Amino acid sequence: MKNILFSILLLCPLLCMAQKVEEKSHKSRPGWVNGAEMGYLVVSSEASDIESAKTMILSQLKAQVAGSVASRVLSESSIRTRETSVNDSHRERSEEYESYINTKAANIPFINEISLSRASDYYWEKIYDKKSKSSTYHYHVKYPFSDLELKRMVEAFLAHEAELDARIKQYADDLNTIPSVEFIDKTLNELRAFLQEFTKDDPRYAQVEQLSNNYRRAYKNIIVEEVSNKPGEVSVRLVLNQRSITTSQQARISSNCADQFNPVYQGELLVVKFNDFNCYEDDSNYIDIRFKFGNDFVSRKIYYKKK
Repeated sequence: MKNILFSILLLCPLLCMAQKVEEKSHKSRPGWVNGAEMGYLVVSSEASDIESAKTMILSQLKAQVAGSVASRVLSESSIRTRETSVNDSHRERSEEYESYINTKAANIPFINEISLSRASDYYWEKIYDKKSKSSTYHYHVKYPFSDLELKRMVEAFLAHEAELDARIKQYADDLNTIPSVEFIDKTLNELRAFLQEFTKDDPRYAQVEQLSNNYRRAYKNIIVEEVSNKPGEVSVRLVLNQRSITTSQQARISSNCADQFNPVYQGELLVVKFNDFNCYEDDSNYIDIRFKFGNDFVSRKIYYKKK
């Protein structure tokens, strides 16, 4: 045992001699370096150049803050931490939830507020290694991060998650009261962007995908319903799930004999006036009113009698 201790004591000076401080930011190393202080994060990094070291340390700061938020959220959630006496399946769910929170926290706005310009102090050294004949920069940062700040971030995270849940519910509720075709168009564009809020292993990702499918299916469920039919004029309305809806889209109108079509929207009705001079006096005369909603065509062929 004495021989081992003696060997270590001999080795320490040799290791120190193998490395040399070429440059440093301060005359002496601050006491907080490689230590810990209440209300601060102390983070270190090493890289071949100082800019790379600063980039690495910023990334580590964000990861540590995200991890702190994840741990606090997890401890306050209904899913207990891994240290509790639970079975393997419960432990697995806890780990997945913690991983999810880390991922989410790293991408919400308050993490992007972290900047090295907000650091309370910093210290760096340029170390030359005689053995490898290369230099590395050791960069250290003391960053303010109080429990109050952590609480604020946790509250922001939970509020953001609650907002996402509320938006999903609103989209689902709105399916029953779609007012117009343009509302479907707008909602599908919003859902496409909204999907980026979730990772694929988040159950809400599948929920948003299903909502998008339901809104696309709404196009197929629209029908053109005949409202009135009189010489030289017919009117229709769009119906979805037994409710009238509107559109600003111009209909494509054709006929086997009529011409000079004059379609006009009057509230929820599309009134089409036409000239039937070239039509015959039988029941085979028709007006075809067609729309394209999404990738689907919706049409109605209305038979009429000549004036």
